[in-house]
Amino acid sequence: MAVRDQWTANRRALRRLQRRASRVLYRHTQASATAREGCEYVLPYAASWLRYVDQGILAVQHLHDAGLGSHAAPIRRSLIEHGICMAAIASEPESFEPFIRGLQRSTSKLKEAMGRVGVADERMDAVLAWETSEDTLKHDRKMAFKHRCEDLGATGANYYASWLEETMVSHAGYATAVLYLADPPGGGDTPTLRLEPQFSADDWGADAANIDVFLLALDAYSTMLLGDPLRKSLTRLNRRRMALFAKASALAG
Repeated sequence: MAVRDQWTANRRALRRLQRRASRVLYRHTQASATAREGCEYVLPYAASWLRYVDQGILAVQHLHDAGLGSHAAPIRRSLIEHGICMAAIASEPESFEPFIRGLQRSTSKLKEAMGRVGVADERMDAVLAWETSEDTLKHDRKMAFKHRCEDLGATGANYYASWLEETMVSHAGYATAVLYLADPPGGGDTPTLRLEPQFSADDWGADAANIDVFLLALDAYSTMLLGDPLRKSLTRLNRRRMALFAKASALAG
């Protein structure tokens, strides 16, 4: 089998692994799940975050399949944030409320900005009411994303580096300013516009990152459940993930 075909086969295997991990999740839906002590309040929100990650991965896959992988960075960045946040809250469930408290200021500013341009959104009112409730406001400690990563040690440091990389291409900046430019012909000073990005998206890397962050979030969710019921499935999924990563390293080497 040609190397290119082997990479394609490995990507397909990663996609299958992702679908298998999703099935593990939906066998333990929130409706039938029992939270461990201390996680009763946060579990429904964690389940929603996990569903968000699952669907966000589909969005990333669709963009890459359509040849638009260079535009998936904002979604990948969000998936990393959700995975890290779930891991942090799983280890310290009481941190969920101060985390929401930390978001209150930005939500208030957004609501004010919407009001200045004549936009009203009942959903924003509901979110703001929740974030400023008495139960939420009684907590003073705020959690920054960098600090949540630091609490996870080397694993968190790797995710933080990936998050910074995705951030670089999620906003208007040099990385996106040159994405659709070509060197000027004849050594001139003005680059020319090109229709395709000059850097091809890393399709395999995207699929690898997807399964990585999903298993992180799924692991966190399992620890919030009574008896950690997904542990055996997670062990098998992680073993398969590492085997695929090892195969990819051999292909790259």
